[in-house]
Amino acid sequence: MIRQLIREMLFNESARKMSDLPPGVYVGIKEGSGYVQVYFCDKDGLDINNPQGLVKASFNNESGVAKCNDAMIMSWAKVKDGYGPLLYDVLMEFATDLGRGLTPDRYTVSRAAKKVWSYYFNNRSDITRKILDYEEEPFITPDDKSDDCNASSVRRDWEEYDNGNYTTWEDYYKKSPLNYVYFSKGTPTIDELIRTGKLYELD
Repeated sequence: MIRQLIREMLFNESARKMSDLPPGVYVGIKEGSGYVQVYFCDKDGLDINNPQGLVKASFNNESGVAKCNDAMIMSWAKVKDGYGPLLYDVLMEFATDLGRGLTPDRYTVSRAAKKVWSYYFNNRSDITRKILDYEEEPFITPDDKSDDCNASSVRRDWEEYDNGNYTTWEDYYKKSPLNYVYFSKGTPTIDELIRTGKLYELD
């Protein structure tokens, strides 16, 4: 527990804020066919390399797959220099504004991304969450299929890295930050980007 607290304190200290953005750097939001991406750009919406950052989430609209509460599902993230949480916040606010919320990639989650989700789970009182059910063997709300979702990344963690810390798969599942849909309370980051003229939005 103490080590977890120290890791989260260090994560919070290293996370960049909007005030850290260099002059001439904007945050772009692009809504495409089946996805939304948030990225750093110049005033014309063109990608830049310093700082480098892009996060992307997809709509879960394929027929025959679990519905995941209609959440937007993370599908790509590449962010450097501690700016990940800023772009995640913008993407989550956008997804919440659509009435969907945001959930981690269901198949693979990097170590850096796990830190972001863990911080949301444990430290962000301005964010709410709702647990998803396990698609293969539902046990949270077994009679409700709308929240069933793939949990391959969490299952792999439990099998490979748990080391007996939790006695059952069900306990591990409920305590994993990766099995939730996250919702922002309002759109404070997007509102601030608009107020400061730092938002570039492309439909």
